[in-house]
Amino acid sequence: MKMKKVKAVLAAFALVAMMPFQVMEETGRSVKTGETAEIKFAVASTAGAIGEANVTLTYDASALQFEGAEGVTEGSEKGSLVYTGKGDGTAAELRTTLKFKVLKAGDLSIHVASYQVTSSVGAQLTEV
Repeated sequence: MKMKKVKAVLAAFALVAMMPFQVMEETGRSVKTGETAEIKFAVASTAGAIGEANVTLTYDASALQFEGAEGVTEGSEKGSLVYTGKGDGTAAELRTTLKFKVLKAGDLSIHVASYQVTSSVGAQLTEV
């Protein structure tokens, strides 16, 4: 089996310092085809406690098979996922671990297609 580096490219924001929150990613690591890769995913607020976060992710479904994650459902289109997290009123970060089976070498990136995050008092922090 070939080794293939899996890197979750969850966000590449040019103006991340201006945003009141950020989506964080795990650094790349190597897994073999057929193995399960676990990718840590977090939404972190720089403006206080998070109320709710809704993030749509996309990936190459011919190269990765989604196996599950707390707070994540499969989207309406093949290769899309929807993360929904709700804060406890004090937490400035929401986390989950995405699990994918690696089907083949290729584009193993996971991308943020859209997101909406609100503060614990309901103020919208940003949306793409």
